Amino acid sequence: MTDQVLCEVLEATDYMANGEPAHGVYLDEDARIKCQAREFSPDALWHSDSELTVYFKRAPEVPSEEEVAQWHREIWNQGFAPLLWVVSPQKIDLYNGFDRPRGTEDAAAHRLRTFQKIENELNALDAFAGRLAMETGRFWQQTSTVDRRTSVDRQLLSDLAALERDLVSRGLDRSKAQGLIGRSIFTQYLIDRRIITEQILENDYGHQTFPAILRDPSATERLFDWLREIFNGDMFPSEGSTTPSPKYLCRVADFLEAVDPETGQTTLFPYQFDVIPVELISLIYEQFAHADLSTPNTNSGKDVFYTRLPLVSLVLDEITEGLTG
Repeated sequence: MTDQVLCEVLEATDYMANGEPAHGVYLDEDARIKCQAREFSPDALWHSDSELTVYFKRAPEVPSEEEVAQWHREIWNQGFAPLLWVVSPQKIDLYNGFDRPRGTEDAAAHRLRTFQKIENELNALDAFAGRLAMETGRFWQQTSTVDRRTSVDRQLLSDLAALERDLVSRGLDRSKAQGLIGRSIFTQYLIDRRIITEQILENDYGHQTFPAILRDPSATERLFDWLREIFNGDMFPSEGSTTPSPKYLCRVADFLEAVDPETGQTTLFPYQFDVIPVELISLIYEQFAHADLSTPNTNSGKDVFYTRLPLVSLVLDEITEGLTG
């Protein structure tokens, strides 16, 4: 059951009325079922008609920065939640769900505002991010920090476009660069979703991770050939399908391991493909495996044509159901 502290906050901000959830509000197990995260388990959520979601997490005591950072990273990877409310006994912390993760203990960097659990502060919270403020758009008028441009869909497409430009600048044909990126992201998706298991990777390809396989051209070719056979060529089109040389494979491996190509330093890889909506993976495949090669590849950073996730209809879950090694 939702605890009394969280119920009081939901009542004060119009997400509940007379003890009943408002339209779009889900509590307890209903909320957890609707949240497709890896570990994060909300105690309540509000789902708007425009697909945006606000998550509520109650905490008996103030959680650690590391714990909140993990919640935030999973929420960011879902791509639909601009806000996470962490409700502890004395205060409510609001976090920016569209803010790109920076590290494993970076919760403070994403904290928007903190409200004390007293009447005037709860009134201010309601005015800032209550249900009326979210439904009328007033919330977006009050803050410029929560920016859709830093959400997972736009960030991933932007990062992959930069990776494509880098591969092309190093001498790889654009069709091969796009094919390699599309295949690599789809493969990492299958691994993160445990459709391809660590045991399959180790037994059949001699490595436990996909970046390690990419650094082994023979293993990469065998893995891609197997996937091409499994999907009858549908997901791995013939154009650009030849396995590129090791320097290009290693560059993609560096990307997946968040290695900076200039400094060699590693950072946090923010993407979790077992959390990212399958619609986004479909969009990436369309962008990088079936892209219009007549479109010039410039360094402007503006050559990615973005389609909002709700408009993407291809669903890979049906394709991958029952896939085994």
